[in-house]
Amino acid sequence: MANDLVKCPNCAESIKGDAIVCRFCQRGLSPKHFKKCPFCAEMVRHAAQKCRYCQSSLSEPPQGRPGAGSRVPRPSPGPLKSTEVALALPESQDET
Repeated sequence: MANDLVKCPNCAESIKGDAIVCRFCQRGLSPKHFKKCPFCAEMVRHAAQKCRYCQSSLSEPPQGRPGAGSRVPRPSPGPLKSTEVALALPESQDET
């Protein structure tokens, strides 16, 4: 039945079986209204021009062939700037 409760595949909360969007995590559930982003595999609306999760343009085909659940490339953090401070970790104290 459509009103039966099922678990959201993203957050595991109980939702209606005919839900289009999870009311808890706001992720798309219905393949009638959503498609998978070819870059990060998150569900985005069919009319979306840009993925709301990885910010990739959906009008361009992905380069290469990403696997399911492939990692989204992130810029590597550079060295600390002079205004940033790296805090030292506390020294461990051996209890004997």
